[in-house]
Amino acid sequence: MEFDSKIEQDKREHYYQAFEALDELVAKISSTEFVGASFGDVEAEIHKNGMEVLRKMAQGYLKQRSRDEIKMDGVIGEDGETRTHRRPYCCRKIESKFGEVTVERIGYRGPALRFVFPLDAGLNLPPNKYSHGLQDEVAHLVAVESFDESLESLERQGGGIVPKRQLQEVCTELAQDFEAFYEQPIEPSVFDERILIITIDGKGVSMHNQDLRDATRASAEKALKKKKTRLGPGEKKGRKRMATVVSVYEVAPYYRTSEQILGLNEESLPEQRPKPENKRVWANISDDMGTVIGQGFEEALH
Repeated sequence: MEFDSKIEQDKREHYYQAFEALDELVAKISSTEFVGASFGDVEAEIHKNGMEVLRKMAQGYLKQRSRDEIKMDGVIGEDGETRTHRRPYCCRKIESKFGEVTVERIGYRGPALRFVFPLDAGLNLPPNKYSHGLQDEVAHLVAVESFDESLESLERQGGGIVPKRQLQEVCTELAQDFEAFYEQPIEPSVFDERILIITIDGKGVSMHNQDLRDATRASAEKALKKKKTRLGPGEKKGRKRMATVVSVYEVAPYYRTSEQILGLNEESLPEQRPKPENKRVWANISDDMGTVIGQGFEEALH
């Protein structure tokens, strides 16, 4: 019973603000103010204030971890040097998926040595301000939207916000392990009949003159000297650079009859089309098309 009482006391100590915020939210939506309200209004209220409940819950967890951090006599940093000077109550702000939270931890340092924080490693905190959960959300957004649209989506969701410049920096950091990730060994295929697919496409992308390849830039500069209202046969504006997109994957055969392919006998189609596996998709605008096609075949061999 004492143990259960201690757990309950810890909950109240670290999470009481989250409990209070939740109670306030429940009291509000169950009050006379919302009697007869539309469900859309209730949804909006829960979304608006519910994110703050989640933020305070995340903050409570960090308080719990801070309180439970063990004091050590010395800590060895990545440089191999031992830090014996201990400084408590070192605070750091983290922008989480739910909003800004603060983690309080112990810092260790030595003469002419920078601080290290074991709790940062224990929590697997990123080197920048933005939590891995928020960075994961950013990665999914920018994969299908522009930076401005991604910022707008984050604002609509509520919670953590990443300014545009920092959002661009986060995306650059996220992409740094792209090549290393795909260089990892791939498990051999289970089915010998699986088909290996290489698909390649190209798309011209409008560029500033200084970003064009030498031959294209020369063509563009030559075209500037011509005062033409329209292009002649076979001429191009010379303002684009070719981006090459490659996809390599494996897929099991999907057996169908001629009638099924033509849509004349769809009722007897196999229940589910096989899904691609070991799929990699990438685009390259810095190298020429021949180089990128070569990369595609290297990936297929890999």
